[in-house]
Amino acid sequence: MTEPDLGQSSRVLPLRFTASGSEYFRIWVVNLLLTVMTLGLYLPFARARQLRYFHENTLIDGAPLAFHGDPWKMLRGYLIIGAALLVYLVGSQFAPLLAVGAALLGMLAWPWLLCSALRFRLGQTSWRGLRFGFIGTVAEAYRVFLPLIVLLGTVLALSPVLAPDVTPEGEAAAPPIWLIGLFLAAMLGLYACGPWILLRLMRYRFDHFTFAGEQSRLEGVRVRDLWKLGAKSMLLMMAAGLGVALVSMAVAMVLPPAMFVLGPLAYLALVTLMMAYSGARMQNLFWNHARSAHLSFASQLSFSALWGLLLKNAVLTGLTLGLYWPFAAVAAARMKLEAMSVTTDCPVEHFLGTSTRRDPSAIGEAADDLLGIDVAF
Repeated sequence: MTEPDLGQSSRVLPLRFTASGSEYFRIWVVNLLLTVMTLGLYLPFARARQLRYFHENTLIDGAPLAFHGDPWKMLRGYLIIGAALLVYLVGSQFAPLLAVGAALLGMLAWPWLLCSALRFRLGQTSWRGLRFGFIGTVAEAYRVFLPLIVLLGTVLALSPVLAPDVTPEGEAAAPPIWLIGLFLAAMLGLYACGPWILLRLMRYRFDHFTFAGEQSRLEGVRVRDLWKLGAKSMLLMMAAGLGVALVSMAVAMVLPPAMFVLGPLAYLALVTLMMAYSGARMQNLFWNHARSAHLSFASQLSFSALWGLLLKNAVLTGLTLGLYWPFAAVAAARMKLEAMSVTTDCPVEHFLGTSTRRDPSAIGEAADDLLGIDVAF
């Protein structure tokens, strides 16, 4: 393997997204019609077509990504997940305890499914003929999510138990105080540990991406960074909510009918505000701290620009009864991708000459061989 020339200056590999809304609209319409006609069985094939189109229009240093996923393998995963979801939905209507059991089983399986999904998506993605990879193990995934499994499992298990029982006399019997205290403690723990659990998840993901002998890692992100982001998001939401309430009261006093238009717009503005702020700040925070031995990443996604785009997309999608959605998806993907760049301190030819054989033991452990589950990544 040729050693990189570390003495040469760094080179930025820009990202471009060349998809068009009109092209994707045609793909989306066909996918939607075939999915409806096949009662959902075409969904993995539609997903594969969508991913292939988005990958082929994502250019890194002028070269497109490629998606090699087998929709037949994806179909097995969709059927298994769909069956589990059906059990949960039916159980929630006729047997609440069955629904809770299905939810608990789904939560216990989620780390395994996430690991499988990451392996599948990255393993089926390539650039210039070289496959990406994910080398995280299922055991590591369960260690990452153990606090969440314990806390959320406690909440789910206690939810039906805390429902008040009706005595023969028609009076509701209150559950034991210690059960209520345990439930509240688990809920508080979920809130308090949320940023820490999120950071563990992102480290699990970023620390196991591979490409051409490179393995990424997440450096410098601390729990307090996520706490600050959460606090700023909450303050922004409170300030925006207060402003919207004051304006709405003034408009309602002067021109009450205008509230039929202002109300939905205000709701969309608040929702898209939070989506844009958290989305932009999270993308910038994590990708600006991700790197490997010879690669580093940068993201300069503008919160205000993303907010304007999301609000426009929401309004036009609503006015067109959903027909604008493909154009919205392409526009959002373009803004997020083109806000990023990759910097390398060695020639690109170094990566192209690198062997990327996968570890057979890792393949044997991967659940993607069974399910072919995909993840939005």
